[in-house]
Amino acid sequence: MNTPSTKKTLIFTNFEYNFINLINFYLTHHNTENPNDIIVCRIAGGWVRDKILNIPSNDIDIAIENKNVSGKLFLNNLVNFYKDNDNIHIKSFNEIHNTKFKFKNIFNTNIHATKVNPEKSKHLETAMATIFNHDIDFVSLRKEVYTNENNRIPTIEVGTPLEDCLRRDCTINSIFYNINTGYLEDLSNKGLVDLQNGIIRTPLEPMKTFTDDPLRIFRLLRFKNKLNFQYSEDLMSCFKNNHDVLVDFVYKKVSRERVAIEANKILNTNSISICKNFLKDLEYFGFERFLYSNNKNSYEDELEKLSNEKNSKKVNQKKVMLFDKITLHERTLNFFEIDLKTHIKFFIEAIESHKDLANYKLDMTTVVHAILLFSLLDPRLQYSNKNKQTDLSIIKKDIELALLSNGIAKTKVRQIIALQELLDLVNKKDFEFIVGDVDNNIEIKNRAELCFFVKEQITDFQIYNSFKNILHIFYPQHYTKFIKGLKENKIINDDNDDLDAIWNKDNLKLKWNGSMIMKHLNKKPGVWMSEVIRLQWLYYFEKELDLVNDEDTNIEDFINWVNTQSNVLKDN
Repeated sequence: MNTPSTKKTLIFTNFEYNFINLINFYLTHHNTENPNDIIVCRIAGGWVRDKILNIPSNDIDIAIENKNVSGKLFLNNLVNFYKDNDNIHIKSFNEIHNTKFKFKNIFNTNIHATKVNPEKSKHLETAMATIFNHDIDFVSLRKEVYTNENNRIPTIEVGTPLEDCLRRDCTINSIFYNINTGYLEDLSNKGLVDLQNGIIRTPLEPMKTFTDDPLRIFRLLRFKNKLNFQYSEDLMSCFKNNHDVLVDFVYKKVSRERVAIEANKILNTNSISICKNFLKDLEYFGFERFLYSNNKNSYEDELEKLSNEKNSKKVNQKKVMLFDKITLHERTLNFFEIDLKTHIKFFIEAIESHKDLANYKLDMTTVVHAILLFSLLDPRLQYSNKNKQTDLSIIKKDIELALLSNGIAKTKVRQIIALQELLDLVNKKDFEFIVGDVDNNIEIKNRAELCFFVKEQITDFQIYNSFKNILHIFYPQHYTKFIKGLKENKIINDDNDDLDAIWNKDNLKLKWNGSMIMKHLNKKPGVWMSEVIRLQWLYYFEKELDLVNDEDTNIEDFINWVNTQSNVLKDN
């Protein structure tokens, strides 16, 4: 077969230049000594795409063309080649390329391999080694055979370069860089043209590509928006004309966690425009439900299988996790899917109404989930269990589970939920901090209580900047009131003050902890302590004392002040 090859000048980093030369030096030696056992190595996938687009990338995957050589065998032979005979080949390599490498500078770790395990759909061995301090994967060229139409994970067999090319999600990810020849290989005959023209296209007919693995839908949405490309016409038609079939494929074959990985990669760019456009495409094509919906049927099937296994701590933990996910689907997310489109449209319209967002630095993971999920705090949620409809602790647990299932770190989950509670307050009334709000157990009468609210609900979670920017972008009418209230109460001096930094927990500390107060009062611990600690914050805020450098404040003065404010010490 004549492989479509192109000699294109690529600009390599020092690492890439040395790595490619290292592999090529070995291949030249091996193929010269073994003309009937030729090995060809290609760099595949995203690295090639990014290199052509001049985008930095360290994600190098090596595809090996030789049906008798696995990734592990190739790596073993490579290591032995440079290690044998007192490193004679390293010396030769250094002489040719004017380098001074030693073996330990090249191969930094042992070889790690994923063993063949058909029961876990691992049909080909993949090997990994750290070379020049970069993790590199080595695997044979592959083709995918789907033995069951309901199974997302295929049987993997050794394939040809063309079969490996056509199994990929889009043409721009199917281009090879042939290390043996130094040429680019575009076996789909469309990859290089699509890169040049900014087109996202599948190597095969779209429905064939998505039937094999519907997760590719979300990968293509990600690549299109990350690279600012356009969809091919046949891809657009496929999304529109086969929507219900594709949705069914996703529900049958793809877990929500896998979709979340793709969404998280977009959100982690922290690009407002990229994230906005990604959500816009999700909503336009009707795939937005998969941001939070799970495959309830697959979880029930997994739970059924576990019921036949012998009880153990690990099995019971899995059962609890699956039961929680099924329960979550049956209540909160069923309700939420009804208005997810509305929230996404609100998000998009607010972003597009701002002419200049270049100076905004937002954690888009936090912002997007806070905006899209805050309506879950609505007490109208109809739970299928016996919990009270207004039991927000149950609702918050559901939100936490949804976010953790999406791969969000616990610290960030707490920030998102704190932002959701603030947004819920914003949307329930004309947002002014100085007005009491009995429904939310918030009653702010003066500067001290406002300061305490800001500390407890905002700066303790380090979300001041996020909340301020969310108000500015999505609720500008409330932003003005928020900033005005903080300025009037001398909490900030101007709009640019970073209250997260000024009021972080290292700077904002109380002078007396619970033990010190107990010792001074000669009292045993009890429920009174939390109230006295709260009052100590109010005392400092009311007196406008310096929480960092205060040396003069007397504990007896504080206790006397507490007794003027509360009976907590008298009643306990």
